[in-house]
Amino acid sequence: MKILVPFGIGSKFKKFNPVLYKKIENVVYSNFWDVIVVKEGKDFTKAKNFSNFGTLFINVGPDRIEDAFNLQIDEAVKALYLIEKVVKERQQTNKIKRAKELMMEPILLDPLMAQAYHEFSQNALSRLSIVISEDGLLEEWILWTLLENHETIDFSVASKEEMMLRIFGSKNHPPLLSREGVLVLMNCDKCSEHVSFKIARAATLGFFSPYLSDSKEKCLSRVIFHFENERKVPPYLRQLAGTAISKIPPLRNIGDSLPTILRFFVAFLGQEMTNVNTEISDDIENRVKVSKWSGNWKEFLNFCKSFAVGKEKIQPNTNSLKSLPKLKDYVKDVSAEAEKELIKKAIELYGLNRGKLSRLLGINPKTLTKKLKLYGLDDRK
Repeated sequence: MKILVPFGIGSKFKKFNPVLYKKIENVVYSNFWDVIVVKEGKDFTKAKNFSNFGTLFINVGPDRIEDAFNLQIDEAVKALYLIEKVVKERQQTNKIKRAKELMMEPILLDPLMAQAYHEFSQNALSRLSIVISEDGLLEEWILWTLLENHETIDFSVASKEEMMLRIFGSKNHPPLLSREGVLVLMNCDKCSEHVSFKIARAATLGFFSPYLSDSKEKCLSRVIFHFENERKVPPYLRQLAGTAISKIPPLRNIGDSLPTILRFFVAFLGQEMTNVNTEISDDIENRVKVSKWSGNWKEFLNFCKSFAVGKEKIQPNTNSLKSLPKLKDYVKDVSAEAEKELIKKAIELYGLNRGKLSRLLGINPKTLTKKLKLYGLDDRK
């Protein structure tokens, strides 16, 4: 949830990671807020002009404000806990509903992958665990199927200082370690041992010092360290994790699971966009299984993305290349098929209004009539 809170009482609401304001007019227009907390009627008036329909206003000041929930601060915090719980449950319900709409039947992974992900989900219940996946088979769309409340940090995309500030926080930045849930640290191969040691220590001891601070806070997060190279796992981290170490098989060993992973990816992408391609034919399944992918997870992931938006980019089976048509005939056939599809799209827009069709396609009506008969489209309703 996106929550806006007065600066003076921000500490009461820090579990919700709110944005704090001194003058509400400086920040209220910058976003669509789910909840806005005010202490004064003038702040409510300014915020109401910029809020979207559905914003919840909570007044914790001494004066009563109509069109806002008038609560004591402690009551407001309790109300937000309840609202957050309802929102999370609704989001989860929407995900399930969307998956059903995509008609994605649950299909088991092959035993090797199934066992690996089962171990990973069990180890994630520990305060500290390690997952090793040399081809990066731990994408966000897989994580949401295995973990409920989690945050992902990638050490390959930001500096050490940025990561320390996000994970440990400071006086003005709420730390990720103080949140309940799972903190997934990706590409720890690129994380310095100093940083990984501090995080591991916080997870195992249950408390930490915010970045550049001597104060103490509780560590409420469970932490998962992801490595692509097993040799990069520091001995102290392996010792702290104990038996909570999972290994995801490399891409070259899981050909039979790739169609299932493709389905998982399509279902996940369907949460974010419409018109996702969900028709995974037997041909696509077989081609996904037998393709080598050069042992490259990113190559396979790019194919999944292309497939989901209606583009199939995959190396053809070389056995099908033994007998090819003459180039001239092939170009003629491809051109005719493309022309037929273009006319069909135009008919979907305007029906068989030949005047509009000819203008849209840039051909005269007589030529259009010939092509409609040629492609059997002249009686299309």
